[in-house]
Amino acid sequence: MSLVTQISDLATRVALEIKNHKNATSGAHAASAISFSPTGTIAGTNVQTALAEVASEAERAWTYEVRSTDYTNSTTTETDVFTGFTPAANTNYEVEVFAVVFTVVGTTGFQGGLGGPATGTNLVMQMVAFTNNTQGMNWNSINTFGVITAGSASTTNSAYTVKSLVQMGASPGAGNIRFIAKSEIAASQITLKAGSYMRWRIAPA
Repeated sequence: MSLVTQISDLATRVALEIKNHKNATSGAHAASAISFSPTGTIAGTNVQTALAEVASEAERAWTYEVRSTDYTNSTTTETDVFTGFTPAANTNYEVEVFAVVFTVVGTTGFQGGLGGPATGTNLVMQMVAFTNNTQGMNWNSINTFGVITAGSASTTNSAYTVKSLVQMGASPGAGNIRFIAKSEIAASQITLKAGSYMRWRIAPA
C-alpha cells in the first residue's frame, strides 16, 4: 500500500473515529484517546501515535526529478544533468541516480557523479555501477563530489546507477547537490536518455 493511500485511508478513518468519539457520552476528545486499528506500515493504536508515524514516513519519502528530454554533452567540461536540491545543515541524505546512457563510440566514457557545495560537507560516498560493450557490469567509487572518471563506454543503451550518502555539516557552502556529467573525450558525444531520474531523501542521523 502506497504512502498516499495510507494517508487517505488514515484521514477517512480518523474522521469517523472523531465523529463517533464526539457523540460518545463520556471520554476526553484528545487524539491519544481515540483508538486506531493498525494498517499497512502504521503500527499506532491511537490517532496521536498513528499521525506521528505518518509524519515520520512522509519526511523519509523520496523526492524525484525526472529528465523530460535527452541530455547530451560533447565536451570534457561537467554540466548539470539534474538540478537537484539545496541541502540543509546537519542533515544526512541518501541520493540516487538511475539512468540509461550511451556514447557515440565505445572508447568514449560517460563520466558522471554528484556535484555539491565546495565547503561544509562532512562526508560524501559515491558508488557507481555501469555497463559497457566489452566488460559487462563495472563498479567504481569516490569519497568526494565530482565525476567518477572510469565511466560507461557503450554505444547501446546501458544502465548507469549512482548510490550515495551525503552528510552535511553545520555551515554548508552555496550550491545544490545535483548530478553532473561530461564526456571522457572532447568532441565525442555522450547521451543520457529522457526518463532517467535522480531521487533523494533524508537519511537516518
